[in-house]
Amino acid sequence: MLNRAMSGVILKAAAAKVWIPSENEWYKAAYYDATKGSTGGYWRFPTQSNAVPGNPIGHARQVKPDSPMFP
Repeated sequence: MLNRAMSGVILKAAAAKVWIPSENEWYKAAYYDATKGSTGGYWRFPTQSNAVPGNPIGHARQVKPDSPMFP
């Protein structure tokens, strides 16, 4: 993360059609919905929902962060 540092950051050209988004642009693309409510708003999760995401395809084994993925 850049932690708001601007040293070494290359800004996009005004006429650019493709670029790597800033962190703020990424969050807005993932969470914002202009049609939400009467003035637009943000979802709680980047799945365009306020419901906790789940695994609808079955009961996959939960992998703990400190365990190896492939035991």
